[in-house]
Parts: sequence; structure tokens; C-alpha cells
Amino acid sequence: MDIKCQQCGEPFPASQTHCPHCGRPSLFPNVTAASQADETSELNRRYRQACATAAADGCAAIRHEFEAEIRCKLQVVISTSFNELNGLAQADTNVFSTFYQRVQSGLRIPKGGKWNVLRGVAEHAIFSGYKDHIRFGALSLDGVGVKNYGECSMEMKEPMVTHRTTLCEDNNAVFTVYERQATMADAENLERGYRAVWQDRQTLCVAKLAPGLHPGMTAGNFSTLVLEQGMSTREDRCLGLHVWGSLTIRSVERVRIRRQRTRPLKAAIRDIERLLLQYNVKVEAD
Repeated sequence: MDIKCQQCGEPFPASQTHCPHCGRPSLFPNVTAASQADETSELNRRYRQACATAAADGCAAIRHEFEAEIRCKLQVVISTSFNELNGLAQADTNVFSTFYQRVQSGLRIPKGGKWNVLRGVAEHAIFSGYKDHIRFGALSLDGVGVKNYGECSMEMKEPMVTHRTTLCEDNNAVFTVYERQATMADAENLERGYRAVWQDRQTLCVAKLAPGLHPGMTAGNFSTLVLEQGMSTREDRCLGLHVWGSLTIRSVERVRIRRQRTRPLKAAIRDIERLLLQYNVKVEAD
């Protein structure tokens, strides 16, 4: 897909962050893709249909309450391991790198297997030409991320990330390969209406999750509707988040650490609390 530079008017691929002709910056490629008219119009159609169905089922009031909660309380949360968090906390010059950047730099060896193949198909389809720059997370109402991706949930500062964040109906591999049966050949023709920019987060949430609302439901049930923890990554149900570009410890608002048996050690948690204090990052540990 090509877009036109707003300054010089010349066309260039939407996967680029700068116009190659005049050098001026463009939008983040994931935001550009999710902002296209055909994407937003189909998303709005799904939203209107979900609202009508909720009203017919006697859930109009709870849908309004759910939408308000999403608009006011939804958080960008990235899950990671304690070791990765510790490395990030050592200095604000350390960057939270992507899976592909770690592989290319020789710091990580891909495991292979079916899931990694499917992941590659999904991310090529959604982020064709720029998947190396995407950090993945999930929407959360309680600050807890997808537990299968790490014992630490990093709640990001909104002003640092939301302008470069997009949303997807589900985990990329689950949605693209399992639900939509996409192949590499489908990369340019993914079904529209299942992605959104941050400003339309409530629209996507209602379009996807309104069927799960029921009369008598309370706000306390909304967090598990938005993010359902599974026994494996294949069974997790969430709305996927895509953040373009680098993140440092100064991008983080709060960290929640989940201890499993005796790991991480309480002494290690106290050490990381001291490190994060200098960056005003709040720490909560189970």
C-alpha cells in the first residue's frame, strides 16, 4: 500500500516512517494501516451491529457502562520475564528489543516449531515490511498482562505509547492464522474491520466483546472479558496491542510481578524496586 507525503505530495510505501523523496517524517506504519478508510468504516459497521444486538438482548445499559470503562480505564500492558525487566531497569539507555531484533543480533535462537512458523505468517501479513519494529502487548483493565508471556506486567505510560499503538481483534497468530486462515499470499488482503488506533479502542472492544455482555453483569466482570488467561498462548483470549518503536524503563508507569513458588526471590524483587524507584516506576508483587 502506498500513501502520499503530506509535504511533497509524492507516493511512497506505507511501511516507511519517512518520505524517501523529501525526508520528512510520516506516521507510524501500523497507525497508518489501521487508519485507512476501508478499515475504519468496516470497524464502525461491526460496532453499530454489536450495539444493535446488545440493545435487542436487553444489554444497552451494560454496553454503555462497558464502553465507558474501556474509554477511561483501559491500559497498554506488555508482559515480559523478570530477567528482561531487570535488564531494562539497569539504565534508561537500555531498550526493550523485539523478538526479531534479538534473533538478528544473535542474542536469541528461534525455537522453531509450528507456533513460530504461524507467528511469522501472521506478523508478515499484518506488519509487512516493518514487523521488526513492533512490540507486542495486550489490552488490560486491571494492569495484568498475558501471563503466558512472562511473570512481569509492564503498564505503559499513555503519553509515551498511545500515539504509536494499534489494536487487533486477538493475538496475531490466533486471529490471522487460526481464525481467518490467512496465508502468506493473503498479506495484502486481510479482512478489514479488525484493527483500530488507540482512539477507537472502545469501538473495537464493543465490536468484539458485546456478545459476552449480559443483563446483571457488573464492572468487576469486565477485566476477564477483555483478557481471558488461558493454559497456553493458543488458549489466551485478548485484544492484541502493537507498539511501534523503542521502549525504555522511562516508558513504564507501573510493574506487577507475579511470583511462582519462590521465584523471583523476594531479595531480587527488593533490588529491582530500588532500581525502579529512581525512574518513579511503581512496583507491585504478589
